[in-house]
Amino acid sequence: MLLFEGSFGTLLHTGDCRLTIECLNQLPRQFISGSGRALDCVYLDCTFGNVTMVMPSIEEAIEQVKRCIWNHSSEARVYLACDMLGQETLLEAVANSFGQKIFINKDGLSRYLADLEVVASDFLTSDSESTRFEICEGFPKLYKRAMDAIKQAKNDGSAQPLFIRPSAQWYSYEQRLEGDGSGVISGPPSFRFGGSRRRSVTSSSTQAVRDGYGVWHVCYSMHSSRGELERALKLLNPKEVISTTPRAGVCDFLTHLRDPLPSSMPEGAFILKAVDYPVSEDRELKRATTDHCSIPSKVINNNAVESPKRSTPLFGSAQFPTLRFAAKTCPGIRGPKGSL
Repeated sequence: MLLFEGSFGTLLHTGDCRLTIECLNQLPRQFISGSGRALDCVYLDCTFGNVTMVMPSIEEAIEQVKRCIWNHSSEARVYLACDMLGQETLLEAVANSFGQKIFINKDGLSRYLADLEVVASDFLTSDSESTRFEICEGFPKLYKRAMDAIKQAKNDGSAQPLFIRPSAQWYSYEQRLEGDGSGVISGPPSFRFGGSRRRSVTSSSTQAVRDGYGVWHVCYSMHSSRGELERALKLLNPKEVISTTPRAGVCDFLTHLRDPLPSSMPEGAFILKAVDYPVSEDRELKRATTDHCSIPSKVINNNAVESPKRSTPLFGSAQFPTLRFAAKTCPGIRGPKGSL
């Protein structure tokens, strides 16, 4: 998280962060005391703002991964689909618990390796024969690789490899998206079943679940669910909240905030906005059919400030175009009189 204080006010940017109580307790006490409003604005990561399911903590998810490994043959090779930053805590826990380093292919995952070597190089190895643990790529190659490896093991009569995908997307997919074609879920279209070709995930998030392709899924979330976001906002109690994720995925959450907040704070305490991303025409048309957040009749400020283009940072660049912070609010939520 980034905290800015100056003549412009006090701003908190949550970054790509899961707002647990432990995380919030790292802030200075005046920002979570609930007395007054020390924060003028919070830029909030609402990636899972529309997900109502209860997600296990990072520690609980790590225990699920370790339990899944313990329950399988000690001869099996273990593939961990952890190809993004934020999962190094899990990788380190696995390495420490089983006493082996984790192999990463420097040719296939060179960009991720460069980042991981900076923050967590102690448990990595370039010798694939010295360990049975390996980091593998997630979407889009995971399912085919798992099927091929399991089939080969059956033909050879050897121990079947264990593929584990620690991700919350597999669990939250049904709540966040409808139909096919989003490209968010890591499974091929043929895996989605049901009358409308939608995959309904009813499995508990408290234990690892094996899918039809032999991949074990663990609900390891690096983003907050709706419940965690609501609890965080009640503690932070800012004057304004701006989502840093696309409008199509957060407006339901922002509108939903009308219900839980009045019990602990004055009605209309927030001005809620959404960051607007420039998108292609066909994507914009698709968004219009699913986005329930209409543009208000009264626009607070038509000026949009474009962030400067920068060189690629150490840990890679975001997958979205350059951000444009647009002054748009969600319907039914207004700030205090005279506020902007």
